[in-house]
Amino acid sequence: MSIAASLDHLAWATRDPPALHARFERLGFSLTPMSTRLTPVQPDNSAAPWPVGNRCAMLREGGYLEVLGAADPSRPVSEFDRYMDRYDGIHVVVLGMKDAEANLTRLRRANLPVVDIRHVERPVSDQEPDGPRVHVAHLTLPEAPEARLQLIQHVTPELLWQERFLNHPNRAIALEAAVLAVERPANSAVRFSLLAGQPVAPDPLGGFALPLARGVVRLLPPEVLPKALPGVLPPTVPFVAAAVVRVDDGGQAVRALLGEEGREVPGGVLADAGGGSVLFTW
Repeated sequence: MSIAASLDHLAWATRDPPALHARFERLGFSLTPMSTRLTPVQPDNSAAPWPVGNRCAMLREGGYLEVLGAADPSRPVSEFDRYMDRYDGIHVVVLGMKDAEANLTRLRRANLPVVDIRHVERPVSDQEPDGPRVHVAHLTLPEAPEARLQLIQHVTPELLWQERFLNHPNRAIALEAAVLAVERPANSAVRFSLLAGQPVAPDPLGGFALPLARGVVRLLPPEVLPKALPGVLPPTVPFVAAAVVRVDDGGQAVRALLGEEGREVPGGVLADAGGGSVLFTW
């Protein structure tokens, strides 16, 4: 299938991974173990550590939230530093695909500057370096102004969506939306539509929305962002402002966990998550 089928995940980039991990846990997410990425797989199946580690909040009905940071502070990761120089928070928007080869062909026909499929592996846990490896195939749209935009095919989804990773104290079960503030929504809409192979639609607040089989990406002019996320002002534009996460208990667990840290807003409970926000909805 040569289209994007889902909003796969959003990733926060941080220079202080332990602090952001702790923040996510205070929001009620159970995170996967630390896992350090490996370089693209070589023909002889060898790979070497790449200095980016992650922990993820995997969601039962689809999607996840990812925290990315330097696994070794002595080895800076320039591609993330340039994002974090703009603001702390969400810098990666990833759409799910089922067939990397078919999508590469489609993107090249659309004259998008996607170089090739990048195969990346990482252990499920750094504590088990010889254990099973998560394997994904990425297609990245270089130099997109909104964020690091990617398509991803999960080759080993069963290693990520394990039952032990899917139960969260906040009762989160699905990634519903990404909310972005962009200076020229029409231009961003064209870029997202071409990347996904799917049409956009007008957003009720202005700007555009990219509806997918699972999840939606909202591309809003900055002046209407506070209507979607009351109290959230973009530190700069473009800005990946929030992940919308659905819970299965009407927000009872979120309210109990967050107390005054969570703000009741139309449609849910809004909480700061290290520069980006999470809107819990139901």
